[in-house]
Amino acid sequence: MPLGHDDVARRGALAGRNSTTCSGPGRRRGRGGVTLIDVILILVIVGTLTTLSVPAFRALSNDLRSAVTETAGLVAQARSQAMSTSSSVRIRVVSDHVLMGERSRDCGGTGGWEVDGRVRLEFREGLRLSGLEADSVLLCFNSRGVSDANPTFLLTDRDGRSREIEVLLGGGIVDRIPGGGE
Repeated sequence: MPLGHDDVARRGALAGRNSTTCSGPGRRRGRGGVTLIDVILILVIVGTLTTLSVPAFRALSNDLRSAVTETAGLVAQARSQAMSTSSSVRIRVVSDHVLMGERSRDCGGTGGWEVDGRVRLEFREGLRLSGLEADSVLLCFNSRGVSDANPTFLLTDRDGRSREIEVLLGGGIVDRIPGGGE
């Protein structure tokens, strides 16, 4: 029996579909599926990574140590701003948990002080500065990056733990545990 034009087209379409879409028993190419084994394997990998990473993240949650690092960053930022702008940048104590940078021509403040929003640090809740009065100047870096003071102050957390911080003339930070090691 001779095949008509419609029969040939239909058989060609079926043959083409079967040859291009079948890639194995019961699977079609182009359709992604996730098997139960894939899901279990992913859960095992995620669980293993979580178990291994939890101890590392606990060390990062020490607010007092983080505050010391943030203070060192603020001092470095103030020093960098002073040297890059050829002006003086001072760090002023706004309150027992906020430090702010201000800029002027020199540390004497001739020409007035202008707030530098890039140099600002607000400690997390529960942390406070001790040994510094509000509205006092912590230190001032001249255009060469040298500080006019060598202040020491205490950072205390809500649990009563504290760290003594000394800012060196060149902008370095010495972090001490009061009454003990560094």
